[in-house]
Amino acid sequence: MVAVLRLAHAPLSALAAVAAVGLAVTFADRFTLTLGGDSEHFALTGAVWVTAIVLAHPGVATAGASLGALAWRLHRRLPATTIAFDVGQVALSLSLAELVWSLAEPAPDPARLAAWALVVAAAAAAFAVTATTAALVRREPRAGALGSLRAGVPQWAGNVAIGVLACVAWNAHPVGILLVAVPLGLLYLADREWVAGLVEREQMEDLARTAERIARHGDTSRQLPHV
Repeated sequence: MVAVLRLAHAPLSALAAVAAVGLAVTFADRFTLTLGGDSEHFALTGAVWVTAIVLAHPGVATAGASLGALAWRLHRRLPATTIAFDVGQVALSLSLAELVWSLAEPAPDPARLAAWALVVAAAAAAFAVTATTAALVRREPRAGALGSLRAGVPQWAGNVAIGVLACVAWNAHPVGILLVAVPLGLLYLADREWVAGLVEREQMEDLARTAERIARHGDTSRQLPHV
C-alpha cells in the first residue's frame, strides 16, 4: 500500500521501472535453486532488489518485486496461500528496506562508501524479515534456524555485492550495467554447484543413517533412500 501511494504521483518513467523490475525479478526467480525439498532456496533476486532500491523512484522496488514474485508464482500455479505468503513477504521486506534507504535525504551517490553502507543496512533489514518469517512458518528449531542462516548469509552477501556493483556501473554509464551479467552468471553457477554438492552430501548421510539403523536393529522394513 505504501509503495502504491509513493507511486501515485510518480512520473511515467517510474511506472516503466516497476515493469522492468518485475520482469527482472521474474527472470531471476526462474533460476532459483532449491535445497532440501522446499525448505531452502538460493535465488539471485536480492541483487535485483538492491539495484532497484538504490536507482529507482521510491516505491518502485517494492511494487516491482511484488509484481514479479506474483507473476512467477502464478506461472508455476502454486497454491493461493503460498502465493499470498510469498508476495506478502516480499512486499514487507522491500518496504522495510526502502524505509531504511530513505533515512538518508538526499540519497547518497551510489559510488560513495556511505551509499554502500546504507544499502547493506537496507538489504540486511529485508533479509531479517524473510529469514524470520520463513523460520516462523516452518517452525524450525533453533539448530535448524541457525543452519538456514549459515546457508543464507553467504548468498545474501553475494547478492548485495552484485547489486552494489550494478549501481556503481549504472552510475558511471547505464550501458555499464551489462558488465554485471558476467559476475551474476558466475554467482549463479557457483551457487548451483554448491547446492548440488550439499544435496549429494545430504543424500549420502541419509543413506548411511538408514543403513546403520537396519544393521543395528535388524529392521528390514526400512527402505534405503533413493540417491
